[in-house]
Amino acid sequence: MTRSRQTADWGSRAGLAKIVPSSVAVGSGTGSASTTGTVTFSGCSSVSLNDVFSATYDDYKIVINVESAGAPELGIRMRVSGSDNSSSIYYSQRLRAQDTTVSAARQVTQTYFPIGPVQTSQRNTAIIELNNPFKTLKTTNTATMGLDWYELYLRTSLHDTATSYTGFTIVLSGSTITGTVSVYGYN
Repeated sequence: MTRSRQTADWGSRAGLAKIVPSSVAVGSGTGSASTTGTVTFSGCSSVSLNDVFSATYDDYKIVINVESAGAPELGIRMRVSGSDNSSSIYYSQRLRAQDTTVSAARQVTQTYFPIGPVQTSQRNTAIIELNNPFKTLKTTNTATMGLDWYELYLRTSLHDTATSYTGFTIVLSGSTITGTVSVYGYN
């Protein structure tokens, strides 16, 4: 197969495609999406992105950049038709590396996918690879979150019900966050 034929077969599916949510809802504070899909929020207790998952893509990359005056745990909750699924059906395994110490923990029957703690007054980045959220399958993800240069969280999680979801909510254990979130689809 020639290179030009490969490119024609791939079409617009090659690489990551940035998704623009149909709407953004916040628990407090302000939030809005740009025409390119970047959602900017400030002083929020939660941030919901609606209609970002569809049959077009199987997998999604979510990039969250946040800062907080407090130190809440960051997580995501699956969402459809403007409502979160807050049932206790989220399971995860965590690996944490801090300086020279490594620890592991298993979390079961959570009401959201835990990602990691937000470092006070620092820029924190979480990268989440979400698999099959729109398909009527159990949704899985792998998430990494780095806190400055000395602490890393790696998680793998399962949403233990076969439901089709179209969006998600960034949830916190307390406090508020300010930052951005972008969603990319790919196959």
